[in-house]
Amino acid sequence: MFINACESGELTPLFYGGFVSYFLAKGARGVIGTECKTPALFASEWAKAFFDELFAGTPLGETVLTLRRRFLADHANPLGLLYGVHCDVDTVVSPALPAR
Repeated sequence: MFINACESGELTPLFYGGFVSYFLAKGARGVIGTECKTPALFASEWAKAFFDELFAGTPLGETVLTLRRRFLADHANPLGLLYGVHCDVDTVVSPALPAR
């Protein structure tokens, strides 16, 4: 599950509910979400880049790391660190989808 909403990936000992635990309990293989409030414009650009990389066959963990580095290097924007990955980072889309 990729939940691109504010605080959708937040985990804290004071908060046992939430999207991550809910979807994992319902059988989701993993959840990706933000740990805190996230600007909508950034979230939109991150999602576009995320799915382009992931659907091209790049492993999930490599996709997130690549985007974190790209947004920091190209835009001096560290907000990629807001995304928490609660699943196997070796997950891939196979076969990869053809480029648009």
